[in-house]
Amino acid sequence: MYLDSEITKIIIERFTRHYKCPILTIHDSYIVPFGYDRILYDEMQNAFEKVSTVSFPAIEHTTQYYDILENGPLTDKPTDMSRFMPSARHLKDWQEFKVFKSKPDDPEWLPHWTMIW
Repeated sequence: MYLDSEITKIIIERFTRHYKCPILTIHDSYIVPFGYDRILYDEMQNAFEKVSTVSFPAIEHTTQYYDILENGPLTDKPTDMSRFMPSARHLKDWQEFKVFKSKPDDPEWLPHWTMIW
């Protein structure tokens, strides 16, 4: 885990200081803006080589979610939600939310002329 964090530290520094580009890290994965994937690939290799002294690591380039982002979620596998039972806290929060949503946006006692459009 320490080596993973050192690799991540190097990658974050390169993206934020050198490329002036935001990067989101999730464990040992990285999310970068569209078009920066090849740069990320190279920076991951360089950081891995710097930390581990192993040349040419095998790094997987993942784009499996691109079609989901473009076309929406996949619907070929229907999810059977009947097997999931909500907790008592979830049911209580759900009831409170429904009560909250049933309230009008503007209280009845508020004069109409005070509204800002």
